[in-house]
Amino acid sequence: MDSIRVLSIRLENTLISLICVDIVLVNMLQINQRTLMENANQDLVHKALVGLTIEQVLLKIGKPIYDKAASVLNEKYQCYIFDCYDNPQYLSTVLEELFGDAHHVVVKEIKKELMIFSHKYRISQFVEAI
Repeated sequence: MDSIRVLSIRLENTLISLICVDIVLVNMLQINQRTLMENANQDLVHKALVGLTIEQVLLKIGKPIYDKAASVLNEKYQCYIFDCYDNPQYLSTVLEELFGDAHHVVVKEIKKELMIFSHKYRISQFVEAI
């Protein structure tokens, strides 16, 4: 009878341990999900920031230039200015098509405007890629 009691206590302790492990794992999963959501939200903010900067620089040059760049991006790559955050090479190609060798001036202006945010990894990647 004592051995059954000992086994019962051990089983109970094992179940309690498993429940504790389960609780810890659930908490870790929730923390990871929160972190993923925060990172996704931060990435959307960075994408908006880069897109607005590109728009601002192009609009400073002139509305027709902005319209032409947006049109070429859409026709050639089926994307919009804000999509250049994920595909900076598209922007580089379009600016080179529109400005030839002078595209470096536009790229330099975009980089200058984004310099304050270059400590953000994805923005720095964008700045390097264009």
